[in-house]
Amino acid sequence: MHSTDQDLIEDWLDTVIVEIQRSLDYYESHFAMPQISSLVITPLSQELPGVAEYISGQLDIPTRILDIQSLIDSELELDSQMQSQCLLAIGAALRSEDVRQ
Repeated sequence: MHSTDQDLIEDWLDTVIVEIQRSLDYYESHFAMPQISSLVITPLSQELPGVAEYISGQLDIPTRILDIQSLIDSELELDSQMQSQCLLAIGAALRSEDVRQ
């Protein structure tokens, strides 16, 4: 049993890191593209200080958290929790479908 929330978070992050590494391995083995040089992760609904640095250290890839505020014009200050909540709506608004007639 885990003794602290920190242990649970680290276990969760380690699982995420394994999945990211699997995705990177697949990408590198199946596509004739350059190696991934950096990683951008979406804002989390609950802020985890140091998460980008932890992932970067484990994968040896520069990692940062996407700051949606720098990409869109908004009069409101969007904290990471709000950015996380807006991300699906922004993605849906940017989606384009190939409509065949």
